[in-house]
Amino acid sequence: TFLLTEILNRIELPPFGAIPDKATMRKQGRSDWAVPHTEITISKVSKGPCEGQYLFTPKTVSQLESFYTRAKHLPCKPDSWENPYESFIFSPGQRIKVGIAYGTDIEAVEEILMKRARENELAANNPAPRVRFRAFGDSSLDFELPCWARRPEEKGRLIHSLNKEIYNALNKAGIIIPFPQRDVHLISSSETAPENN
Repeated sequence: TFLLTEILNRIELPPFGAIPDKATMRKQGRSDWAVPHTEITISKVSKGPCEGQYLFTPKTVSQLESFYTRAKHLPCKPDSWENPYESFIFSPGQRIKVGIAYGTDIEAVEEILMKRARENELAANNPAPRVRFRAFGDSSLDFELPCWARRPEEKGRLIHSLNKEIYNALNKAGIIIPFPQRDVHLISSSETAPENN
């Protein structure tokens, strides 16, 4: 989404009235339309839940990074959102915090966290997820998994999904997520009462 916004903010687009609508496409017997002088193509979806809609083609989506590399030197148009992609990739992303018990194999923990992030279909590949060992906590070794959602509107689902998958994976591996424990010492009233002389 951000890459496409960056590209469209920088290249010359035809007047809105020159872009064919669904009725014009049907009248002309066409199923796709490309932004002039580019390979950015919108095509009618022939099957599936989006059948009948006009969407950017899978080929276009797969080439967005290449298109962006070729267009990023161009100035942004006035009043457009400037550099949304860079703002996104340099933002902290979603941070999944995990504490594990002292004595745990930290390499195994890192591998589990990375595997869950890389295999989650809601997580972005660029920026790539990463694992950081942040601190020696009072009750745990504290890890953090910064991870970005493919679409900003899906970050809530991503956090939910990763939390479930990480919890289940750690359980399966026998890795304990500790919780704070405190010792409470009770003193009886007889021990605190002043002695009578």
